[in-house]
Amino acid sequence: MRMLLAVLLIGLALGAAWAVFRSPIFEIREIKVSGNDQVSEQDVIVFLQNKILGDSRLNAFLGFRNFLVWPRELASEELREFPALKRIAFSKDYREKKLTVEVTERLPFGVWCLAKTEEHCYWFDEAGLVLDRAPIVEGNLIPRVTDETRETLSAGSGVLPGAFMPPLISIFRVLRDSRMAVKDIRLEQAELQELKVITYRGPLIYFSLRFPADQALAVIRSFEAKPSDELNRLEYLDFRTENRAYYR
Repeated sequence: MRMLLAVLLIGLALGAAWAVFRSPIFEIREIKVSGNDQVSEQDVIVFLQNKILGDSRLNAFLGFRNFLVWPRELASEELREFPALKRIAFSKDYREKKLTVEVTERLPFGVWCLAKTEEHCYWFDEAGLVLDRAPIVEGNLIPRVTDETRETLSAGSGVLPGAFMPPLISIFRVLRDSRMAVKDIRLEQAELQELKVITYRGPLIYFSLRFPADQALAVIRSFEAKPSDELNRLEYLDFRTENRAYYR
């Protein structure tokens, strides 16, 4: 009796192993990438092959086209090697034997240029994550910062500590909504946690990176509403103290 039970258990184990390793139930016949615009499908597939198979011996044994190796999505920390992507999720269709890779790309928000290296520039997103090399841009359409404090940046790194990004975005918003003609935005000393804005015809404008700059817009507009081009005759506008504005 015990011998028969042992044979049955071995048979069940072998059957389960066959179902996992050889059965067509878990076979993927088609892999489709959706949601990609800037990133090629081939780059996504190569990244996933390295990530899914390289991080687990079991996954490597089961193979890339086995449904069992695929999670629902990849955690954000698993995408650090591919900073152009914000999210990757997977949709499994067992009937059609199809796996859909749903990617969400990070969108370029602005350009960060390094003055110490002949102004090498990089795209960054709203979270401050460096995406890729960028051209040198001019004008007010694309937010641009000239960084005089660093010599290198790399894809996946941050242009600023995370706490400084909301104030930076608010500075861009104030400059966009005002009528100031911006020539350059400069980070001159990182330890001061502030930006200097150089305008074409108006004053220098100083902002802090420690708090949002939204209140500055009302001050700028109040000067814009005054007659005789009073705003352009100012030497500077200083918003580096929270809820205060200084000018000369």
